[in-house]
Amino acid sequence: MRGVMRPAVGDILRLFDPVEAWNADGTADAVPFLAGSWIAEAEAITGRRRGRCSFEGCPNMAEVGGHVWVRSIGCVIAPICRLCNNPRNMARRQGGGSRLRANIEVFRTHMTEGMRNAERIFAQEPRRWCERCGIDISDRPPNHTVCLNCFRGDRGRAHHDIYDHGHRAYGFATPQNMNARSCMSCATDISDRPPNHTVCLRCYRQYS
Repeated sequence: MRGVMRPAVGDILRLFDPVEAWNADGTADAVPFLAGSWIAEAEAITGRRRGRCSFEGCPNMAEVGGHVWVRSIGCVIAPICRLCNNPRNMARRQGGGSRLRANIEVFRTHMTEGMRNAERIFAQEPRRWCERCGIDISDRPPNHTVCLNCFRGDRGRAHHDIYDHGHRAYGFATPQNMNARSCMSCATDISDRPPNHTVCLRCYRQYS
């Protein structure tokens, strides 16, 4: 890929253009091989003294050797500042839009067991929405598909005496059919059921 050249010297990579990168997860079990710290290891392997932080746009001086995942390359050690190395730094998580700046050298390192098995942390966790009303339910358990209000509404409607069956298919009253009524849960046509019925039999049985 353009912007990355692999010289014949070991695993040193020279970046000619900015490349998308983010802090690797699960690096606690990674131990430097040659020096007492990862920043010293980076200096020993690349032959370059630490300078400004390797993340694009960061003005701080590099203080640590950070495990950074570079898209299409893998895990490297890059000299970065403590702020950028902080796991709470949302901008340095995957999906945060951060990049390593041009004209720096980093070196590749292996993935540890902790890195392979670590839970992936994103700058913004994928959002989930209620299937009924569309509100955000990202803070609810992963197996929840509807919000609490919709769930309670279904449970409440299930106490009605309902006799019907059908499949999901939305339908609404029109000038040609002003008496059309749909199940409030799955939208099956229940126009032929008693006026007090609000859900079909299938939904009643599902939530009762």
